Amino acid sequence: MVGGFVSRVLTLAAFAKDSATLNATVTDYSKLTITWNVKTLNASPAAINTDSPPSITDGWCGVGTIAGSGFASGGLIRILDIPAVGGSSQESTITVEETV
Repeated sequence: MVGGFVSRVLTLAAFAKDSATLNATVTDYSKLTITWNVKTLNASPAAINTDSPPSITDGWCGVGTIAGSGFASGGLIRILDIPAVGGSSQESTITVEETV
């Protein structure tokens, strides 16, 4: 991750929308802090491109195509907690920040 990443708020539609695009090149998802207004997610991401099911309680991961030493532009955040995503009847937000 390039230093100086600007905090972003991403919107997820109600019910079963599990991914949101960052619109930023990501090289290390472990340097991101993810806050979801529905519930607390794990501090550390699951492995890149983890697919769900099976559901991972409080889990999330980065999704991308490896491009050199990083990921192609537009990095994606995927929430892996299927019951929480599918049970969210209202639009929700994910706040993404870089840890220094």
